[in-house]
Amino acid sequence: MPISKVTTKGQITIPKSVREALGLTAGSKVAFQIHEDASVSMSTKHERATELLGLIPYDGPPLTLEDMDEAIAEGATSS
Repeated sequence: MPISKVTTKGQITIPKSVREALGLTAGSKVAFQIHEDASVSMSTKHERATELLGLIPYDGPPLTLEDMDEAIAEGATSS
């Protein structure tokens, strides 16, 4: 069982085997659940689509849904 030590700042390093098992990379978020028996569960925290809004900048003209549908159709038919 992997073990970590808490630093004076309250931080821990998640062991590599745990990071790999959960698919955690730099910037990943984790959620903690504290149980009545004082045990703690940790799981990955996935971003909601709305939190990703604006992550990739676009400074072109506004696109309509029809424009997007056309671009998708063109991409699907080209090889």
